[in-house]
Amino acid sequence: TLTFYHPSLAWDGVCCLMADGLTPYEPTASGIAAANTWPIGSVLFVCGPSKRCLSLEVRDKGLGGDAWVDVSEKDFLVLVGSLRPGRASVTVEALE
Repeated sequence: TLTFYHPSLAWDGVCCLMADGLTPYEPTASGIAAANTWPIGSVLFVCGPSKRCLSLEVRDKGLGGDAWVDVSEKDFLVLVGSLRPGRASVTVEALE
């Protein structure tokens, strides 16, 4: 399942760093993800219903369960085509 970070988590100088302790969350960021199934630093190849795919580096832990990937609004739009569904089924392959 693919979801996107809520805009309230965007970096404001104080909040919110990802679990890697280095990466601030930006809604326009690309190539980063939160996931519980894969360790921080893993690279995931994610393909969405838009038939587009992205390589994403896990830099945060998510709130979802297994095989749940949370991405920026920008990457969600690429993979799904619209923010409206809020979640989507995707295929995920761990590259590293």
